[in-house]
Amino acid sequence: MEIVLALFIIPVLCFMLIRYWLNKTEYKVSKVIRLVIFLVFIIFFLLFLSFFILARYNLYYWGYRSHSWIFVAMTFWGMLYFLLRPKIQLLSAWEYLPLMITTIAIGITSILIYAVLWDYKKDLIHKDNQYRIEWSGWFITPCGLPSLFVKDGIFERQMLYTKNYCLSKSGIDSVKMLEITSDTVTVIFYHHSDWKDIPKPIITKAYKQ
Repeated sequence: MEIVLALFIIPVLCFMLIRYWLNKTEYKVSKVIRLVIFLVFIIFFLLFLSFFILARYNLYYWGYRSHSWIFVAMTFWGMLYFLLRPKIQLLSAWEYLPLMITTIAIGITSILIYAVLWDYKKDLIHKDNQYRIEWSGWFITPCGLPSLFVKDGIFERQMLYTKNYCLSKSGIDSVKMLEITSDTVTVIFYHHSDWKDIPKPIITKAYKQ
């Protein structure tokens, strides 16, 4: 818990101190550059919000942990915008919300990088031209099977298991997939427990909702 608090608080304090220091120095950034930076921030912010809407329909942007990269990019551009503001200009009312979002996101981003991005290779279980299996979730991975996604154009659709099992992240040795129809697939997880070294298969079916 102490590490999580430190990862959240320290980057936020550093951001506020750098912003305070820059406001004390003589620097000028054109309004056009600031406007471009702010628009890029808004684009990534809207993309991140759309992630939650798509998730309600089991749709996700294509690519491994794309939502994590969108969040990091949103934080970076928001931080850059508020750091490059001229010292004589005060925040307008409509800018307070982006500032609060950016400040909180800076702390969350540091935790995200530590807890998720650091462990990318362990999270990705299987990937081919059609399917992707990974441990989803940002900070806490629930006990169960890793998430299964099937490519659907520029998006990926999460498939649902007919039976769920509790497996540890390090317990899966390999995966075999047998397509039944375009909407249904049989997934075989070969894994080992803490007590046995011999992999034993878990067979379940997954389908598109």
